[in-house]
Amino acid sequence: MKAAQFDQIVKDLGMTQKGAAAFLGISERTVKRFVAGEEIWPVVAMAMAMIAEYRITPEHAYKLAGLKLPPEPPRPPRQEARRDRFGRLNDKEES
Repeated sequence: MKAAQFDQIVKDLGMTQKGAAAFLGISERTVKRFVAGEEIWPVVAMAMAMIAEYRITPEHAYKLAGLKLPPEPPRPPRQEARRDRFGRLNDKEES
């Protein structure tokens, strides 16, 4: 997998690099290195390719693997754009 493909999958999932790192269980620095062109680990490339091909959400991927979702980040005080645990914008109204 090329850096541009990896970066595009992250964007298509609506994630930030920080969110992709949380999802993959790796450091944000490693994600930045992948995007910058360093060789992407085969297991990461395979996981991201399957997620993109089969349009699997991060939540579903965790469920399929029998893993517990990472905790949500603390909520910001304002009601504007919020991001979920994977860095995706969340515009849902709170009840």
